[in-house]
Amino acid sequence: MSYTFAAVKQIARRWGWLVVCPTVAVCASSNSSGPLVAGQPGAVSDLAAGTTTEVSVVLSFTQVDDGMGQPAHYDVRYSAGSMSWTSAASVTVGTCAAPVTGTGVAGTLSCTVLGLSPSTSYNFQVAAFRGNMTGNAVFGEVSNIAAASTLSIAPPAPVVTTVTVSPASVSIEVSGTSALQATVKDQNGNLMTGQPVTWSTNNAAAATVTSGVGS
Repeated sequence: MSYTFAAVKQIARRWGWLVVCPTVAVCASSNSSGPLVAGQPGAVSDLAAGTTTEVSVVLSFTQVDDGMGQPAHYDVRYSAGSMSWTSAASVTVGTCAAPVTGTGVAGTLSCTVLGLSPSTSYNFQVAAFRGNMTGNAVFGEVSNIAAASTLSIAPPAPVVTTVTVSPASVSIEVSGTSALQATVKDQNGNLMTGQPVTWSTNNAAAATVTSGVGS
């Protein structure tokens, strides 16, 4: 009898495991994680303007994620004068031309806006997004405004362009003298004072000249 009882006990234990194991498996599956829920793309808060030229501005900012843990894309916009995101134009020339592809979810990203006008004040903003700008883009909040002014174009150096002698003609008696004045102007018609003028004659036997300074 003791042998039969022991066998029954072992069978009961085996059946008990058969009952318990499916229960554990069901409980484990009920705790599995669900599908990833997409969030809003991050917001850039440190947009800054750096080096400027007559026609360009370098921008930089800390990269954010696209709301799904991936590097975001960016729409960079600008305006001459006051800034309104909805009416501002997206950058189309330079490495800031939209869309700008992020390289990570942290670290600094720099790009250049080209095609600007000299001696002009500009405002810039950027917004991160995921998807495609043609219709299904999901945007994050718009960044802070960064301001910068392009440089002025330096005027070309003045170059002597015209020399006018006054009077244009003169009659001089033998042993007589006459004073002539040379007026020097640059390529823009501006008077260039203090310019050295060299005087000469094509008939030294008839007349001699001395050098002076143009006015």
